[in-house]
Amino acid sequence: PVPDMPIEPADAPGANRLCALAKVDIPIIQAPMTYIAGAQLAAAVSNAGALGIIETTSEQGRADVRRVRGLTDRPVGANIALLFNRD
Repeated sequence: PVPDMPIEPADAPGANRLCALAKVDIPIIQAPMTYIAGAQLAAAVSNAGALGIIETTSEQGRADVRRVRGLTDRPVGANIALLFNRD
C-alpha cells in the first residue's frame, strides 16, 4: 500500500480479525524490543499499516509513549514487562 493512501483492513492481503481488532491494515505486530522499540520505530511500523509497539520499562520508553502521538495518528501499543516492573 502507498503510505499516503491507507487501505481498509478488509481489503489487505491476509487481513483477519487481528486487523479489525487492532485497527491495522496488515496482520503484523512489531516486537517490543528493549531500548530499540522507541517512538520513532513504533510510529514507522504503525504508519506502514502494522501495529508498532513501544517498550516501556525504561525512562526513555515512558517518554516515547508520550511522544509517539506527534509521529503518528495510527494505533500504537505499549509493552509493560511485568518481570522488570518494580512499581
